[in-house]
Amino acid sequence: MIKPNRTLSTAVLTFGFVFLYIPIVSLVVYSFNESKLVTVWSGFSQARERRRLAEIQRAFAPAEAAGVAPQSTGRKTQKAFDPASV
Repeated sequence: MIKPNRTLSTAVLTFGFVFLYIPIVSLVVYSFNESKLVTVWSGFSQARERRRLAEIQRAFAPAEAAGVAPQSTGRKTQKAFDPASV
């Protein structure tokens, strides 16, 4: 029976994880890029995240104005699992 080569197994596993996670890390890093060009790094900025947060808040504004806030579902779920409310 052939013994597995531990060094080779570790190297292949490490290469696999690097191959899978480097694109994810680069997307996260470049999402904070100040430049409008994706390939040019011009500094750190949170402007896009602020715009996304504002868009999310605008999306929930009609529901909150109508009194159907997204947090209300959490209270109903909490009440359903609370043994004292039964």
